[in-house]
Amino acid sequence: MGYDDGDKCVQDLIRRQAKKIFLVSSTDSKDFGWTNQFKPVHVIFDAKEENPEYHERVIQALNSASYEKISERLPTYAATTPHDYLVRILCRRCHITRWARLNAQYPGKSVLRSAPLGKYRATCLKCGYEATDNQNWFR
Repeated sequence: MGYDDGDKCVQDLIRRQAKKIFLVSSTDSKDFGWTNQFKPVHVIFDAKEENPEYHERVIQALNSASYEKISERLPTYAATTPHDYLVRILCRRCHITRWARLNAQYPGKSVLRSAPLGKYRATCLKCGYEATDNQNWFR
């Protein structure tokens, strides 16, 4: 699950009054940072015990591949910004959707949308316009 589909799924389960929600992954190549908005309890099985050398090679390969994927999607003007701070906004100065840098790490879609106006600010990485209308930002 990614930021959008994972958030929608968990929000739906919360609306249905689920008592517990378990998200299980067999690999650590996915970015589950979006789950931090729910204050999760993380349980990690340490595969290093089984084969430390192989585990390290897999982690390095996955990290470099995921960095390359992110870099492929990002335009040059946004490529050097840490992924945790990136968000898409409608830039009122550029008059199109642009990548912007948040003033804090991306807290998750639900937290961002329900935050009071002005708590989060996003600065267009192309022209420097600062947006505070966090309702329509996305990744």
